[in-house]
Amino acid sequence: MNLQTDDIGRMDADLGARLSLAGAALVAVQQINANERDAFIASCNQQRQHLQALIAWEFRQLLATQQQILTHTAIPGFDGPTVDAVSIYKQSAICSFLHSAFYLRNRIGEKPHVAMLKSHESRLASLQPSHMPLPAGINQDESMRNYTVPHAQQFPPQQNAYPPMQSSYDYGQGVQYL
Repeated sequence: MNLQTDDIGRMDADLGARLSLAGAALVAVQQINANERDAFIASCNQQRQHLQALIAWEFRQLLATQQQILTHTAIPGFDGPTVDAVSIYKQSAICSFLHSAFYLRNRIGEKPHVAMLKSHESRLASLQPSHMPLPAGINQDESMRNYTVPHAQQFPPQQNAYPPMQSSYDYGQGVQYL
């Protein structure tokens, strides 16, 4: 971001120098300067949008791959790639739990950790299943419940230019992942 700020500063200095030499052609030089500034800002915005599309596409590939791996390892809550907000919320909670478990295992050691997990397993087996509460902002929209992402093998190969993302699903619902 500083690189673009520095570029804007240099451009402003160059445009100011051009303007000071304009004399009688002041209005024409002002218009040229405004056009160059607008073109530069448009170019920066296009680069930003391209970078956002690139990062979003790579994130989608990573998410689908992680979901496939966790599905193949038979982790409960993972049934293949999906973009359903409720499923992703539940999967993020499961991944958070798994991360905490591995962190704890490294801290206390394998034997005490296995003993603790076995005691948790027996305690949880005696409990009645309950539904996981959903955070505010996530609706159980039935039209998205059955939508799944194509398998990772079907993603386009890595290229320099990524296609624009087209989806009717709103990823910016304010969902906070754990």
